[in-house]
Amino acid sequence: MKPPLKYTLFCLLYEAGDAGIWEYDLYKILRTQYNSRSVAKVRSLLVELRNMNWTDEMDAQLYEETVLRKFSLKSRHRAFIQYHLRPEELLDELGLRLSPMHSESEESSDG
Repeated sequence: MKPPLKYTLFCLLYEAGDAGIWEYDLYKILRTQYNSRSVAKVRSLLVELRNMNWTDEMDAQLYEETVLRKFSLKSRHRAFIQYHLRPEELLDELGLRLSPMHSESEESSDG
């Protein structure tokens, strides 16, 4: 049974570390395991987490008429996420590993 989308989102933010992750990368990753209707809620979940002071908005860029944001999990919440959700195990069970896809995206946005 898959964990709730919010738990997986927390785990991906945890794995992204201080570098953060762009919301379009989150969509790309989550679409492999969750249906479109669920993934459509990602933006509202990210804004909710930012409003509750769980994440930082690190960057924002305008693409056509859409604002795309880069988020990172606040460092003070990392131990809580590690203890309660065990992000490495959860992501391994789902077959979601951020590192290769995330580093490629970072390289392409830098140059």
